[in-house]
Amino acid sequence: MLLLPVLDESDIKLLELLERVDVVIKEDIGSSDLLEWKLIKGNRVKIPLWLLEILERRNLVEVQERIDLKYLDSLVLEEKSSLRPVQVSEQLFRWARKTINELKNYPERAAELERAKVDLDDILRARLGKLMKYVSFQGPEVALEKFSDRLNPEEALLFRSILSLVRHYSWILGEVSDDNRGAKGSG
Repeated sequence: MLLLPVLDESDIKLLELLERVDVVIKEDIGSSDLLEWKLIKGNRVKIPLWLLEILERRNLVEVQERIDLKYLDSLVLEEKSSLRPVQVSEQLFRWARKTINELKNYPERAAELERAKVDLDDILRARLGKLMKYVSFQGPEVALEKFSDRLNPEEALLFRSILSLVRHYSWILGEVSDDNRGAKGSG
């Protein structure tokens, strides 16, 4: 039996904490051999969201990667014109969920809410379509290798789940095909 991960809200929150955010360190915080980051004033580093939340509260970092509705619009155009998935922020889907939930509280911004939903849906469909084309033409392993650096954590999990289904389905078909060949050869 094939078991695939199903993400619930707590799983998504855990994935979000692991997402990396591009920041500039505003004050010397120090460094340690235990940390992979040099937290020295002026350094630009990618740190996990959980660390960002701590350092941002203390005004020790400045986020370099800001996402807004214009970014979403431009990403739709870029994604639709590219043959491969474009590089996206690890924060994209977290930001989109948060923004859409916030816009729901402002009836006067209903047009922006609808636009954000449509843009996000267009981006997801375009990216997933490209991934599936590569899986079908080049095989799961090649597709995973080619795109792993362009996927954010949520997409990587989805893609690995899809690849698992493809492998499982291929294995089942291989078994059925082998059984059919054996039955034809003995008859």
